[in-house]
Amino acid sequence: MKKNLSLALSLILLLFAACKKNAPVASGELASTSGELKITSVIAELKNLPTAQLRRLAYSTLSPKEKYAAWKDNAVQLSTSFTAEQKVVAAELTNFISPDLFVSFSPLKTMLFIDQWLIKAKKVFTDAQIRSLAFDLYAKPDVVAVNEAELRVNTEDGGGTECNCSEASNFCGDKKKCDANSNCREPSSHCGAFWQYKCDNVCAASNPE
Repeated sequence: MKKNLSLALSLILLLFAACKKNAPVASGELASTSGELKITSVIAELKNLPTAQLRRLAYSTLSPKEKYAAWKDNAVQLSTSFTAEQKVVAAELTNFISPDLFVSFSPLKTMLFIDQWLIKAKKVFTDAQIRSLAFDLYAKPDVVAVNEAELRVNTEDGGGTECNCSEASNFCGDKKKCDANSNCREPSSHCGAFWQYKCDNVCAASNPE
């Protein structure tokens, strides 16, 4: 089962890469428009992938500019149902990110911003909305729990569960925590704030004290 799963994921990633490669390219006066069309095409492919695991795989192939565009589009998409107060807080998030953020990652800069932003965000958003804005990409707030379950793929050979959070930058929400004792399989990148941290743990229910 694990082999079949890996083959399926590889095939989907190849198809995504092919679509990305075949996006329109131009030069001269049309270069800007063509570049925007390419980014729009890439984002459309990314947001249609059914699970966070597949989105992480596809995300790893994006350029810094495409990653920036994806996060900004994600926030804009979510903001359509926000109140005026929520939109102000969401705008602070989109104003912080830029293509440069995905070129040279500064953990301290990101951490300082996120810590301050969360103070405001927790006053106006649900945990699921916060996670969807800053810690997940194209996951609707009401199906975040479903996406997390999809990531926990148990294999017949005891491969464990998929890592889906980062201990260094974690926000599982919904009375969950990034379990430091988790033995999740295949640690990878693209977890935490803006998917800039290593995926090394699993969101799990917190034990009541």
